[in-house]
Amino acid sequence: MDDVNLILKYFFSIIFQLSIMAVVIVPFILLIRFLVKDKITIKFQYALWLILVIRLVFPVTPASNISIYNYISRIGANSYVQSFRDIYMNRADAGSVNVEAGYGNNNQKIGEDKASVIKFKTINYLTAYCPKIWIIGTVIGFLLISISYIRFLYSIRNCSYVGDKKIHEHLKKCKKLINLNKEVSIVETNLVKTPALLGVLKPKILIPSNLFESYNYDNLKYIFLHELAHIKRKDILINYIITMLSIIHWFNPLIWYAFYKMREDREICCDCMALFCINESEIYNYGLSIITLSEIYSRAPWLPAMAGIINKKSKIKRRVTIIKEFKKSTYKLSIAAFAALLIVSSISLTNAKAEPAKTPINKTALEDKIDYPFVNDKTVIGKWECVDFVKEINDFKPGKQDWQGQLYLKSIVMLENGKMTQPMTRDIKSDEKTPVSWFTWTKGYIIHHVDKTAMKYTIKNIDREQYLFFEFKNGDYIDRGQKPYYYVLQKVK
Repeated sequence: MDDVNLILKYFFSIIFQLSIMAVVIVPFILLIRFLVKDKITIKFQYALWLILVIRLVFPVTPASNISIYNYISRIGANSYVQSFRDIYMNRADAGSVNVEAGYGNNNQKIGEDKASVIKFKTINYLTAYCPKIWIIGTVIGFLLISISYIRFLYSIRNCSYVGDKKIHEHLKKCKKLINLNKEVSIVETNLVKTPALLGVLKPKILIPSNLFESYNYDNLKYIFLHELAHIKRKDILINYIITMLSIIHWFNPLIWYAFYKMREDREICCDCMALFCINESEIYNYGLSIITLSEIYSRAPWLPAMAGIINKKSKIKRRVTIIKEFKKSTYKLSIAAFAALLIVSSISLTNAKAEPAKTPINKTALEDKIDYPFVNDKTVIGKWECVDFVKEINDFKPGKQDWQGQLYLKSIVMLENGKMTQPMTRDIKSDEKTPVSWFTWTKGYIIHHVDKTAMKYTIKNIDREQYLFFEFKNGDYIDRGQKPYYYVLQKVK
């Protein structure tokens, strides 16, 4: 179970950092669209959203001097890909804010002021519970969308396929116009309120039951071309990806908004592809067909394998305007547009250059002597349970916890011959029998061989109870040279 929690934290750290990157990319894309909205084609606008998709799918990308993340604080070069070993070893400087010790800059210590305590407690709770909340939300999201999709597919099985030869002849002509060889079936159903495309491998065009009664064969051409454009552009496959990303990043409304705008642009791109395949004299009729559909029908169900011709009636005005102004000469991306996409991709898809290592404030703090010879101490052998975390040893008062927060360390077990077991923490359990190689002790010191720190310990008898005080040397000590706090542990009898 402990390993599961560690793996969960590891993956959540990646998802969270990618989500932060999206918070940078989305406004950047929206700004570009706003500044040059009258000078770029809809295909270019849609391609900008694909950059966001690629960024969220691939966490590790090359570093670059022109990356936008060079200018964003706390988003370093692949900093979110934490070392799994560091997390497992529970290193204080591994990038995971889950250790009860100093936090902050300017040599401030936890506990010196109320604000820093509140700040640390907040970060501590978020680090402990956010990964669990995230996985619960993600699982619920996947279950809901999966159940809806399976129920819809099961219902579609009972719907009848259209066998009208004249309709299939129209579909065949449209496939030829759009240069598509894939087999496509037509299903008449009352499960959708607007024409829609369903599926990737065996695509089906879903037609509302009463559409054939109110729509002539000539206008079916425009519906078919639009839905075939989805197949040609691989929109259903992309829709699967962005649906999965939406569920994984369910906590980020900016990503949801971005994909909403992406779907909106997708429908207009399909309009433009359909318009490119017909005569310019038919453009007016195509636009009129979209208006008619929006007046009669509503949006298609939100499913990963479906794309409807009508998504939101309030956005029809923009679609009709673009249809009205459509020119075949502007449909394809120009060399300038390709160059612009390349520049935007280079800025958005590359990671920041790693900063040169900074010299620690107190360099000697990194040079603890850890090669002490073993000296036995019978009084330290046994199990010790954590009861407090204090700035100074004299701050400890039995029966009253000085630390204003949940203690991360739960217990330690000191074995004979200088051996120790895996420390028990809020997230990590231990069998309290198996020694670990990276944690040992000798009289007066607890030695962390990974961090190369020697933490002094003192045993005191207070009110007939034995208490062990040991220095906790984390990143504040290792990197910033700050004076360590003390964990206080009581001997288990």
